[in-house]
Amino acid sequence: MMNRRVAGISASLICAGQLVLAQSCLPPIPPFVPEDAEAIRIYADLVRVDVENYFGDAESYFRCQDQLRREVFEQVRWVGEEYRRVLEILDRDR
Repeated sequence: MMNRRVAGISASLICAGQLVLAQSCLPPIPPFVPEDAEAIRIYADLVRVDVENYFGDAESYFRCQDQLRREVFEQVRWVGEEYRRVLEILDRDR
């Protein structure tokens, strides 16, 4: 009974952690760039700002993904250790 409870708690923690991590980094939304040459001339300053912001947001996104990857590797290591502990407990109960 206790072993199932430990396994259930571990599984719940893993799922909750995955949800938080999955929602951490959002990719940037590409800016609108007009196709019409005249519209490009009219909105050139706005397009420049939007594209520069997009590149900055993309850089932040890549940094976030790198951090997220490090966190997931650490989480995988931790889950492996916890699961090994669960298996040891279950083996002792046999």
